[in-house]
Amino acid sequence: METRRPRMVALTVCLLAVAGALVGCAATPTPMTTRPPVPTSTATPTDVSVPDPTPGPTDTLSPGAPQTPTPAPTDTPIPPADIAPTPERVTFAPGTTSITLTGQITWPNLRTYLLRAQAGQTMHVTVHSPDGLANFAIVGQDGIPFKRLENEDRSFRFVLPSTQDYRITVARPQGTSTYTLTISI
Repeated sequence: METRRPRMVALTVCLLAVAGALVGCAATPTPMTTRPPVPTSTATPTDVSVPDPTPGPTDTLSPGAPQTPTPAPTDTPIPPADIAPTPERVTFAPGTTSITLTGQITWPNLRTYLLRAQAGQTMHVTVHSPDGLANFAIVGQDGIPFKRLENEDRSFRFVLPSTQDYRITVARPQGTSTYTLTISI
């Protein structure tokens, strides 16, 4: 038992010393000092150029005047309703199977004709213009396109799949010209 006692005393003394040190630290707080952050790089940017804004016709860059931001670009505006007016109904004279229509077309306007025809009939449409730029598209009442404007043919023949109204639209890519449109059934 005598050998344990000196060890216990030594252990107790150590614990008291550590506890005293901890209490002493808590009783006298040391102010912490903060250092400014150390830069990680001393490189400077090279050739950073910002274009000077150039005033437009309605912009002013006078000092001290409030600047309004330029609006973001928008999609191409939707053409006015008169570009594609109400279709003109086409009927053949009694005893005939074709009609020739003449008109004038100016880009971006369209000229639209509506013709009722029966399933199984063959429709043949041609367009002529002095400069060759007038063209046409054919779309059924059901929305199915038969000839698109992208089709550069100025003559088109097809068998009608159903009895319905067929919309024939005349257009041109630029400028103005007269045209002759012939529709045969």
